[in-house]
Amino acid sequence: MSIINAIISKSSEYKNEPFPFLTDAPTSNLGVKDTLSYVDLISNIFGQSIVLSKDLSENIQDLKKNDKIPSIFNFTTINIDETKKSSLENTYTKIEKIK
Repeated sequence: MSIINAIISKSSEYKNEPFPFLTDAPTSNLGVKDTLSYVDLISNIFGQSIVLSKDLSENIQDLKKNDKIPSIFNFTTINIDETKKSSLENTYTKIEKIK
């Protein structure tokens, strides 16, 4: 992960244009403290970063207090018809802005 971070950061400097940084579950095997540290570190390196993680749901209050994190969203999968199993036709995602 650190190699990818460095490449994107240097590419942004070279082009003099910031690239958005997107990560999906980068800290799944780490603890809460390391996850929060990672989010803080990424926000210092990149002008725009998007971190998708299920591991942060228990720390929403701490994240809301962080001035470096301007927005937090919660994604919830919902079945349209509860009597049927989940499928593309029977499911949608509810997006809730938390911060």
